[in-house]
Amino acid sequence: MPESLTSAGPTNDLRRYLDLTVALFVEIDLGERITLINEHAAQLLGYEPAELFGYNFFETCLVPEARELAREAHQRVMTAQAAGESYELPIITRDGRTRLIAWRSSPVRNEAGQVTRCLCAGDDVTERRDAEQSLDRVMKALRSYKFALDASAIVAMTDPKGRISYVNEKFCEISKYRREELMGQDHRILNSGYHPKSFFRQLFSTIKSGRVWRGDIRNRAKDGSLYWVSTTIVPFLDDRGEPESYIAIRYEITERKLAEAALERTVRDLAVAREAEAQRAEALKEAHDRLEEANRQIREEQQKMIQAEKLSSIGLLAAGVAHEINNPLAGVMACVKALSEGSVKATRKDEYFATAKEGLERIQQIVRNLLDFSRQRPPEPSHLDPKDLVDACERLIAPTLRKQDVSLVFRLPEPAPRLVADRSQMMQAVINVLMNATYVSPKGQVIDVSLREQPGQLGLCLRDYGPGMSEETILRACDPFYTTKPEGEGTGLGLAVTQSIMRAHGGELMLESPPVDEDGNPSGPGTAVTLWLPKDEP
Repeated sequence: MPESLTSAGPTNDLRRYLDLTVALFVEIDLGERITLINEHAAQLLGYEPAELFGYNFFETCLVPEARELAREAHQRVMTAQAAGESYELPIITRDGRTRLIAWRSSPVRNEAGQVTRCLCAGDDVTERRDAEQSLDRVMKALRSYKFALDASAIVAMTDPKGRISYVNEKFCEISKYRREELMGQDHRILNSGYHPKSFFRQLFSTIKSGRVWRGDIRNRAKDGSLYWVSTTIVPFLDDRGEPESYIAIRYEITERKLAEAALERTVRDLAVAREAEAQRAEALKEAHDRLEEANRQIREEQQKMIQAEKLSSIGLLAAGVAHEINNPLAGVMACVKALSEGSVKATRKDEYFATAKEGLERIQQIVRNLLDFSRQRPPEPSHLDPKDLVDACERLIAPTLRKQDVSLVFRLPEPAPRLVADRSQMMQAVINVLMNATYVSPKGQVIDVSLREQPGQLGLCLRDYGPGMSEETILRACDPFYTTKPEGEGTGLGLAVTQSIMRAHGGELMLESPPVDEDGNPSGPGTAVTLWLPKDEP
């Protein structure tokens, strides 16, 4: 501080100098009172200088939270603990606004060398600090944007001539080039040869004119692999409006392009197929209708399969159906399926139609024969002894049982409850089940015959000890013409007929493999077939 600033106060020349400067000057005595303040400082605070003389500087001009720090600095200067102090403290103006001031304080001594006052010079740094904070926020935001961009996009920058000056990690990762291999190169290093020269001429014409270019480009990586990128190229312009650099932001879209290409091929193939199929639509519809009619008649016959009372009649029916329907029906279904799915070449479709027509005609004839052969009649129930019923069936299939070395074991209570059923139809059902059980039973094995009861029903259970059935076989076992036996040995009608008989009696056919005991636990190998009938309630 100038030596003229003594306890006698500054000279008039010095006061004029202080009033003219853009800095803030405030002189404070030992009691924290303002003894001098220049025009600029008073105006910034919203006062005339004379209004502030004698007022406590800290209480009047500083925000409350800054007063303690200011007093500590003032005390150090006034006690000669420091030759000067520098700090930033906010002031509060008359109208309640705050301004941040960078203060520098120095002691003022009297003629005896004693510190009597403190002269504080300050600069208003409010806008500067706000600008610095804004700049810091902008820089942080830019760093965040760059991080987000680098994490999600392929980024490259080039000079006005297209030479690469920057690439991010994703660029190197997808192109298989190291960064140093790319610097100074232009993007022709990635040219796959897919796009015509006119494509790139239009691209460069767009960005050189200062406009943004957007499009999809197929590139070739260092290892020869091809990839697609959705690209946006933005030119950065100088003061003259000329591009001084370019930034390219890309996203890999290889999978999307492959999917689009596959979809286009599919659409073209479908268009060709639709055009070809339009000429044959009427014929296909006719074949489909005939097949539906044949299937409808077969389903009707499934409900009418209570037909022959003798085992020889069932055998004759099954053999005929197996031989005559199985193969043509499978052939017709295969032809219609292939035609419906469009997997048949156009040159062979007439052949498929002819095959389907021939099969349908064969099935129609077989269905007519089946109708003539089988006539459904309603059951005529009577009271049946379960052992007598099974004994009669055993006698009919005795030759087969002896050939397979299989015997029946009766596990019936004494006296056994009576079954209420049509004897002839019930014998047919039991024989069907016994024949299946005999077929799968190992030589020397037995077939158990027992009774089961549940609320409102009495069941005759026939259990073999063969290999059992899979879940799929159980689900399909009662379908007409479904069999697991070799061709020529089974018709697939036995269980279907048996199920129809049981339903006609108000009962049901149940299959279990493996069989379960009374507690519902598996009880060994084989299959248990239960013929459930309504109980004869007194």
